[in-house]
Amino acid sequence: MATVEPKALYGVSPAEPQTTYFTVSIAQAAFLDTETINGGKVSPCVATDFATAPTTLAQSLLVSRGNLRWKMMMESIGVRSNFKVHNIVTTYGSDAGDTPITTLAFGLIFEIQPTFQQLEQQWTDQQLLQQKQVISQIRLVKH
Repeated sequence: MATVEPKALYGVSPAEPQTTYFTVSIAQAAFLDTETINGGKVSPCVATDFATAPTTLAQSLLVSRGNLRWKMMMESIGVRSNFKVHNIVTTYGSDAGDTPITTLAFGLIFEIQPTFQQLEQQWTDQQLLQQKQVISQIRLVKH
């Protein structure tokens, strides 16, 4: 088994706080690796990430479709929340571009969206702070 790393995603740091962290593992057996229009397993890797490029146009299309599926999946996840991808692990039979992906695992860190009550409390706290500042300014003027 070979691990092929998507070089375009090296900017991802695993050292960030993981408050809402989910681990995702995708079974690739459900996706076809036949050289048809339905082929191409989900992968963040592109042809240049492999040690050797795909040898045929059909194999190159499989890699490209897999990467397109990855991008579409990330776009779908990002519709409702902000997130970051961390700790991507891709496993291939070899590091050649003609070899289909066997395992894809990664972590997702979601940004916590505040609830209405939290926003209301924050607004109330800001109002109280502004009132205290006004009162302290009035006291300064009286002296």
